[in-house]
Amino acid sequence: MLDNNLLFRNQYGYQKGRSTKLALIDFVNKCVDALEGGDAAIGCFIDLSKAFDKVHHNILLNKLAKLGLAGTVLNWFTSYLKERSMQTVVDFIHPGGLRERFLSNPSRLQVGVPQGSILGPILFLIYINDIANFLPADSLTIFADDTSLFSRHKDLFTLEQNNFILLNELSQYFSQLQLIINAKKTNCVFFSTGSRRRHMASGGMIAPLVCLDDEFLEFSDTVDYLGVRLDGSLSWNEHVSKLTNVLYGNVFVLRNTASLNSLNLSKLVYFSLIESHIR
Repeated sequence: MLDNNLLFRNQYGYQKGRSTKLALIDFVNKCVDALEGGDAAIGCFIDLSKAFDKVHHNILLNKLAKLGLAGTVLNWFTSYLKERSMQTVVDFIHPGGLRERFLSNPSRLQVGVPQGSILGPILFLIYINDIANFLPADSLTIFADDTSLFSRHKDLFTLEQNNFILLNELSQYFSQLQLIINAKKTNCVFFSTGSRRRHMASGGMIAPLVCLDDEFLEFSDTVDYLGVRLDGSLSWNEHVSKLTNVLYGNVFVLRNTASLNSLNLSKLVYFSLIESHIR
């Protein structure tokens, strides 16, 4: 799939040469381009409830067949997905200290891809790979199941309408796959320049409304997206503040390890607690 470029071009997860950094650059570049072009924008950062556990086997197998898998290979994937069951284990300790284990009857799994496996993440990418057939590719930036939806326009009313259409089309697409958007954990950010915000405030204008399946979503001032904290003005002040607070405490730990005169330990602490946050 990778050699033949079969995966959605704005999917950055679980592929050689792709990363959260590139996904973040893709999304931020869209925001910068919009603001420099005089547009306002809305970013919706979608939370899917237990996405990997909700992958329906029959739907996935149909998608694999459409990619050209057939015969023995498709049968192998069918066995891999469907020949799985689960049981609930309960350990009970009697008052006298006797331990007894109870097992429920096995239940055959109809949904979910094996997590912790090599194939599981790739199968999920295939599961949502046709998303660009339903929404404009440039409106999406995806890392595995972390999906961001982007819309822009100079006119706020038009922006509100466009975002409503895109967001609800995305919801319908996921519903067809039996994936559920968690509205309470989905964050929306209104991106605009400081001058536009001041103009809106002076004129008593409000930001566009965001509606998902008849439920209005509130805008957040900031959102933590792929390890970076974004704010609506792209000032990076919130991210720098967050990073400073984290590093302040970790530098204290590094100073304490320096007194132990162990270069290897200091390097371990530095790479684990300092560099991992600033890379």
